[in-house]
Amino acid sequence: MAQKRAKRQPADLHDLQLFDVLVKHGSSVPRAAKEWVERYRSNRDEATAELLTLLVKSTGSLDEVTAEDVEGGEVDEVVQNLALRITEESGIDPFTHRGVARTYLEHYRAFWDAAIREAAAQEVLFDARLPDRITNTVTALSCSPVRPFRYAGTVTAAQVVSSFVTVGVGLAEARDTAQYQQEQEGKKKGKAATDRAAALRRQVATLHHRAKELEQVIGVLFQGVFAHRFRDVDPRVRREVVSAIGSWASSCPSTFLSDSYLKYLAWAQSDAHPEVRSAAVAAIERLYQDSDNLPRLAEFTGRFKGRFVELMSDTDGGVAAAGLKLLGVLVKTKQLPLSDVRAAYQLLADEDEAVRKGAAGLVVQMLEEAGAEAQALAEREAAKAAAAAAKRGRGAAGKKGPKSPAPANGGPGEGASGSGIGGDSKESAQLEGLLLMMGRLAVGEDVDPSAAERRASLSGAAPVQPLSAGGVADLVGALAEELPLLNDAQLLVSALTDEAAAGRRGRLGNAHLAALVAAQIDRAAHQQLAGARRGRAATAASERAAQHQAGSVALMAALPKLLGSFQAEPEVAAPLVRSVRSLKLELFALRQQEAAYKALLDQVAGLFSRHTHDQLLSEAAATLVHCTKAGPAALQDPASRVLRATCASTAAKVSAAAAAVGRLSLSDLVEGVIALEEDLRTRGPSPPTRDAGGAGAPAVLHSLLAALQRARHLLSLEARELAAEQQMGKAIQRTL
Repeated sequence: MAQKRAKRQPADLHDLQLFDVLVKHGSSVPRAAKEWVERYRSNRDEATAELLTLLVKSTGSLDEVTAEDVEGGEVDEVVQNLALRITEESGIDPFTHRGVARTYLEHYRAFWDAAIREAAAQEVLFDARLPDRITNTVTALSCSPVRPFRYAGTVTAAQVVSSFVTVGVGLAEARDTAQYQQEQEGKKKGKAATDRAAALRRQVATLHHRAKELEQVIGVLFQGVFAHRFRDVDPRVRREVVSAIGSWASSCPSTFLSDSYLKYLAWAQSDAHPEVRSAAVAAIERLYQDSDNLPRLAEFTGRFKGRFVELMSDTDGGVAAAGLKLLGVLVKTKQLPLSDVRAAYQLLADEDEAVRKGAAGLVVQMLEEAGAEAQALAEREAAKAAAAAAKRGRGAAGKKGPKSPAPANGGPGEGASGSGIGGDSKESAQLEGLLLMMGRLAVGEDVDPSAAERRASLSGAAPVQPLSAGGVADLVGALAEELPLLNDAQLLVSALTDEAAAGRRGRLGNAHLAALVAAQIDRAAHQQLAGARRGRAATAASERAAQHQAGSVALMAALPKLLGSFQAEPEVAAPLVRSVRSLKLELFALRQQEAAYKALLDQVAGLFSRHTHDQLLSEAAATLVHCTKAGPAALQDPASRVLRATCASTAAKVSAAAAAVGRLSLSDLVEGVIALEEDLRTRGPSPPTRDAGGAGAPAVLHSLLAALQRARHLLSLEARELAAEQQMGKAIQRTL
């Protein structure tokens, strides 16, 4: 029979100094505070000396304050002597010492709070002696040239004021209750009621007097400590000041939610140290989260909203993330219009994950508005196209022919959504807004992406490239928790398969939607690999597995059609091909769809053989090799057959192209290489079109380059099937 665990006995605090209790027996802090108040009732000077010794030892000094020091009242002289002696001999600084710093600050604050509350409950706090000694000591320490003294004094003053505020709030509530009772007793008749009313009147006066005394002590501490330490050279001290003011404004807005205190929070947003700026922004955000504070903050908002908007561009990622969170609260509470924070979407591409996540909460609020803007842009483009078509029709007057078909989905002006996921739904507006923002990120400026594409086409410049796969993955990771549609692969696939919506969306929009599909299925496939654990982690893993299953089923059905529809658009096809690697491929075997699996890989191989787009070649080669080497064992045989056929075809094309180049004369070859270099600079690696009029490099050079590119992608993935092709080696030797 297992032996019962012995009940843990409370720590023996007898003969222990308060400093030792906080360092070694943190769980006994409430009891130590209560026992100290009892000792104060018995001997005020000794107990006060004990409390001030705790404060002194917290600075790293080994000295102690005696009852004679307390009785003499020369606090400044005591602190000066301590500062002189600490340079000769000192103990540990518990706020920074590696062994105790992790818990000491928490225990220290808890002790002061418990001691002040207990002193107030036993009515020894209001003897004027204890607040006076505490105030004088912490003020003297906070003005010391010794940095640990100033920090300890500021931390203590902050906690003392916080506890005084709490006690003051309780006194005010008790005073209001007693005043109400007094008014009720005053309405009654008889001597007993008159006596009770008089007693309550005295109680109200006492409570009011005590509350005023605490307010005066708070005022003295603020002016003596915080107004000066706000400009301290130590950022730790400045951070404590800012955090304390924010805490008081949250807990007692009637007193601290005024310009006299808020100005310090506003100024601290421009502090040189990022930790101080972060503390100020976090404090301001807490104030705006309480709707009762908003009327009092109206003037403050008007004065500093410009600075609030600037915070998201802060050089420190933590401050920028905190600023974005604040802006999200301001927008949500209607204190700031969305138009003032439009630039936040650009931060979805930031390198700092905290900034991306901070921007996500703000961007989600902007998506519906951006979606409406995208729909309006699409309708204007459709109207221009219709007007141009009508003009061409009038130019061909007299010629009869069939009527033009009506535009899909009712055409512009009839509420047609560009996303293809249904009417005027919220998800449709959000998705359309997200694609518009992604387009602007790709363009690099706040303009309509379709207009930027037209401008590039007319000027002969390179087309606008979609966001990279890594950039889209970062964007999805930042937005997924705030935007549920990014966790719904079926919805995204449905939007991409809508042909009418795809036509309105354009090349760049379709490429980004395909990238979202690929990022979603990849996220579902790999984030669940953290393993099922208890509680939330197990639930999250289960949800991710369900998303992976549903997304795989949706893509398995849709990919053949999508790859066929977008086979001429490599920017769209590339992420779709990449998504194959993240599918739950064993579903093909479980559903006995081996033929469909091989047909899908044949499509991928076809894209690999026909295109010269580098990203598409890379994704197609990686997908074929992955399915052969890392796919389910039951499906590796058909995947291997497709890869071998692709390698054989690639080797044959390299051989044929090398032979054709070998037949060129030396002069033609030299001229052709020079022209090829020019073609690559202007048009990219694609062969010239038939109407090029003979300009540019010979087609055989382009063919050889394309074949070698395909071979390079396969060989870089250790596709031994290609390396084993004999004609491949011979072709390389002939080329060299």
